[in-house]
Amino acid sequence: MSELGATMEAMAAHLQAALPSRQVTDSWLDISMRQSSELIAGVITVIFLGESDYPNYVGREAQFGTCDVLLIGQLEVSPIPKQDEGGRLVALAEFDMSEEIKEWTKGNLGGWPAGVSQMLLTGLRWSGQKEAPRGWVAATLQVQL
Repeated sequence: MSELGATMEAMAAHLQAALPSRQVTDSWLDISMRQSSELIAGVITVIFLGESDYPNYVGREAQFGTCDVLLIGQLEVSPIPKQDEGGRLVALAEFDMSEEIKEWTKGNLGGWPAGVSQMLLTGLRWSGQKEAPRGWVAATLQVQL
């Protein structure tokens, strides 16, 4: 297995250990294909998008770059006590998942995964309550290996 493949697996395993109440994977599955029981617990998928920013020192070409990583959290709030509370409850659940991701990227939940020397959270996006009772969180990271 390549170094990047091993790092992706290590990141998923480390995130799972840091957030044992969530289901963590490195294999994407659309939210429509997930079971409600998975979504109620919350699913976070680790996806590597690319690698860049190599310093290209002589003899070290294509080394020491950064990886662009996307964490996609999928969730469902159930049951919704009142029909008009669905969006608000989804937003609150998304914020909770976002805070967990923030703590993990800071290294506050057991350091960083094997093979990772630094993680920088560069952005967070949420569903905007549009899919209640389901929602999602998308976190973009720059990971230094």
